[in-house]
Amino acid sequence: MNSKLKLNFTYHSIIRIRERNITLKNIPLCVFSPDRVRKDKNGNVKFIKLLKNKGKVLVLVCKIKNDSCKIITVFESSQISKFL
Repeated sequence: MNSKLKLNFTYHSIIRIRERNITLKNIPLCVFSPDRVRKDKNGNVKFIKLLKNKGKVLVLVCKIKNDSCKIITVFESSQISKFL
């Protein structure tokens, strides 16, 4: 992924990061070094990163436009095979 991509957080994503105790240092790691990238039917991009130390995946749902990545929501899942 383009390392010049600017990350923007929606209010919703900030709230979810706090509620779900997601480590902030994993956010750029997930975008710039994902294990998998998927596009959904709405044009959103899902960046997926395996968090080996937690036995989970981190999923970021984003909108990409030009050099901007708007992070819509963030969650972790223990259903690794579903996402990878």
